[in-house]
Order: sequence, then structure tokens, then C-alpha cells
Amino acid sequence: MLDGSLNWNVGYFHTINDDDIIFQSTSAGATNAGFFDNIGKTRRQGIEVGLSTNFFERWRMSTNYSYIEAEYRTAFKSNSPSNPKRDANGDIQVKRGDDIPGIPNHLFKFATDFDVLTQWTIGMDMIYNGSQYLRGDEANLNSKLGDYMVFNLNTEFRVSKHFTIFGKLDNVFDRRYKNFGAYGETGDVLAGIGIPENEEARFVGIGAPRAGWVGIRLSL
Repeated sequence: MLDGSLNWNVGYFHTINDDDIIFQSTSAGATNAGFFDNIGKTRRQGIEVGLSTNFFERWRMSTNYSYIEAEYRTAFKSNSPSNPKRDANGDIQVKRGDDIPGIPNHLFKFATDFDVLTQWTIGMDMIYNGSQYLRGDEANLNSKLGDYMVFNLNTEFRVSKHFTIFGKLDNVFDRRYKNFGAYGETGDVLAGIGIPENEEARFVGIGAPRAGWVGIRLSL
């Protein structure tokens, strides 16, 4: 058997918000103006499962998984003039049970590090983020942003109690991914560059590309 320790946790959460607040867009103009409005009940529930280990006092691992169900529990009409599937008035009809945009169902994290020497540690971590609807698509009428998985590496060499050399490499495989999305008016910014009409009003947050750092850490 491995000499070490193992810890685990399991949790369940269930929250209902009455008169929850969302941003309602009122214009497809360049200002993307709007207001905050109470839209009834929303519910967030799910489970969290975690596991952490420490073997031989030099090899550590941790993992955590979350399943999140976030949905509207009250039907309402939402202003979304930039949504490609809006009606003639610029509205979309949200149904009871539609997913809340911007919140993925699945989140998974894993991390491990190992002391090669007493002074030298190497490690890696991984983050998985599930697919999610874009803000402005509260009715879940359009396709989601895709899921993604990103790997990172890190290392450090402790020269002394007060002096450490470290290095890290983020997004090891240079994964191209999007971590946020919203519908909004782009004006003339995207006009005439070959983007499909139903995607011209999409704003997305682009994940950081591969990047590495080497540095020193001083402490007193």
C-alpha cells in the first residue's frame, strides 16, 4: 500500500432566488443600453466531489468536480435585440427550465506535484470547463460556446529559505478556446469581413494562448 493520506468531500447545494435580477437590453445601437430587471425565480443546484492525497510526503494530488444546474423557474419575456432569433419587437421568450447563460453544467479541476528533490518540485494542473449559453440568449435559442480543457505546468527550485527560482507554462498545448460570450451590437466593426450574419452580434472572450515565465521569488 502507498504510504500517505487521502481526504475526500462530497457536497450538495440547492438555492432558489426570488425576484432575481438580470440585465435587459433596450437597444441594438452602438451603446448597448439597458436596465436591470426582476424576472422571478431562479434555481441553482448541484453536487461537488473532491479528493486530495499526499503520498510519501512528496507526491500530492487533488481533484474536484462540480455539476451545476442553473435555470430560470419563472417564464418571462427578455429584451435581446441583438439575438439572431429575436422576434419582430426584439424580444425572446424565456421558458421555465431554460438554462441561465454563462454557467456551464460541468467543471473539473485536477492538480498534482512531485518533489524530485527536497528543494525541487514539478507539477501540472488541468481545468475543464463545460459548454455554456451566451449572455443575451436566456431562451437558449442558439448554439452554446464549446467546452474546453487547458493544461498548465509549473516548477520551482528552493535555493534557500528566502530564495526560490520558479517557472510556469500555461496552456501547454496552445488550445484555442472561448471562455465567455454575449450578444451585443457591433456596429460597423465586423461588417464586410465575411462573418455570417447570425454571428455578427456575438462577442466572445478568447482564452489566453500558450505563455511561459521564469522568475525568482524573494522573501524576508
